[in-house]
Amino acid sequence: MIAAPGSQAPAKPDTLSKNYLITFSTTTNGKPVGELTMLTCSPQVSVSGPLDSGPSPTSFGVAGELAEDEGLLLFTYNIDFSYPVVTAVATGAVAPPQAVPAPGFAQPMSASVQYQQHRSQGMLRMKIGTPYEVLKAAGVTYTVVISAPVEK
Repeated sequence: MIAAPGSQAPAKPDTLSKNYLITFSTTTNGKPVGELTMLTCSPQVSVSGPLDSGPSPTSFGVAGELAEDEGLLLFTYNIDFSYPVVTAVATGAVAPPQAVPAPGFAQPMSASVQYQQHRSQGMLRMKIGTPYEVLKAAGVTYTVVISAPVEK
């Protein structure tokens, strides 16, 4: 297709030299909670969603920029996490302290969920394939790793 005189061809979007697989994951006291993974060759990174599929999932959102720099990656980020804290609460009548429940008797319980907000903003100089802990708060560790995708 030939462009009409005086018109400009569409600008080529900024891209990185290859695709990168970006994985954000969360652990609580060393136990995996979940992860969110995206594939991109764009310098602009934006992703959000739950890290797990449980009844009270950890919500995650990140926006930032990715740049290649002499074999390393520069990752500038703004990350927001919303981590659930579940508390069991006894419901129903409370027995006197001296009363001992009959064997097999369990007091009715309900759960209360509150969310802790965690935020992190900064820039990392990253090696491809190396995980980086970007935030630790209240026993929760948030990690990012950027790697080259596996060719199939």
